[in-house]
Amino acid sequence: MGWILLVVISMTAALAQIVMKYAADASSNVGIFNPKVLAIIFTSFLISCAGQLLWFYALRFASLGTSYLFLSLVFVLVPLAGWWLFSETLQPLHFLSMALILSGVAVLGLVGRGG
Repeated sequence: MGWILLVVISMTAALAQIVMKYAADASSNVGIFNPKVLAIIFTSFLISCAGQLLWFYALRFASLGTSYLFLSLVFVLVPLAGWWLFSETLQPLHFLSMALILSGVAVLGLVGRGG
């Protein structure tokens, strides 16, 4: 359950960023103090808080050093979401960077199982 929880935490952090981007895009038309924009920002805040509570729970059972490395998945999930949801452009270096991050997390997962 440990690494699954860490992946879920990474996904909540990424989702909070995606929702915040949605709020930023919405605010360009109506302003930041529009009730709809504020509701989206608040949703992002709630998602982030949920992730922090899960993080607190995970740290009760896992080491900080190992756990924190799993959060690097956010640096893969957010750019992919930006490309998929917001039509942002990813350069070859983005993909190389994401591959290196995923490799590191995979190695960490394999080492973590063995020791």
